[in-house]
Amino acid sequence: MTARIRYDAVPRLPGVEYYLDLGCMPGGTLRNYDSYASKVGRIQELHKRVLCDPQTSGGLLIAVTADGEAEFLAVAAELGLALEPIGELVERQSHAVEVS
Repeated sequence: MTARIRYDAVPRLPGVEYYLDLGCMPGGTLRNYDSYASKVGRIQELHKRVLCDPQTSGGLLIAVTADGEAEFLAVAAELGLALEPIGELVERQSHAVEVS
């Protein structure tokens, strides 16, 4: 499978891009990327710095079938969780992860 991530759908703290432009970035960010770079398709530098941040890369991702998505999101909402899809899993492409 290949994970297709929509960068614009990934939740981010307000102003994160501003601080990255100033050079504020944890040292582990690029080490994280370097560990998996061969599995990731072409990625913009900003996207790399946000998505590979070691402070957030421990977040939880959940895969749900298309048929179960509405029910899953409804249960999450009942629990007070405002969740949104950030991508999809598709048939294996040239890389394990693609970011658009």
